[in-house]
Amino acid sequence: MGIDCLEFSHRVEKEFGVKLTGEMLEAKMLEVNRKPGELTAEDVMRTVEKALRMAGKEVPGDGWPRMQKCIAETVCILPGAVSLDSRLGKDLGFS
Repeated sequence: MGIDCLEFSHRVEKEFGVKLTGEMLEAKMLEVNRKPGELTAEDVMRTVEKALRMAGKEVPGDGWPRMQKCIAETVCILPGAVSLDSRLGKDLGFS
């Protein structure tokens, strides 16, 4: 897991109250048949939603804008530049 992924995981934990681990992201890559760098913002959002449900927490109605903010702040872009199909590595430059 690169430095951007670590920072992003910390932001997600602070924003949503659940841990997002490298193992969770790797499992999602296998589930959706993606290579490293091709995991999308939607893939990550779905992973966080699953983690929230597993922790017995409600999935917030404003989850997507909050996820956009976490992603954007990690790579210093505007939240509007993050779409559901943005690939974290290839499109947004996550390391």
